[in-house]
Amino acid sequence: MIASMEDWASMGTGESGPMYHMTFGGLSFEGPMGEAMDNMGPFASFLINIGKNIQD
Repeated sequence: MIASMEDWASMGTGESGPMYHMTFGGLSFEGPMGEAMDNMGPFASFLINIGKNIQD
């Protein structure tokens, strides 16, 4: 997955998740789209968990 630092930071706050950034730009990926979609929920949770730990 490819995103700018600002997009990663935004996804880490939980305000806008990976689906938002994939839809409106800012997050792209290489590989099968179906697999990426299947993993969006766990990936969003992971980003929020990391984001909260970094901000503390």
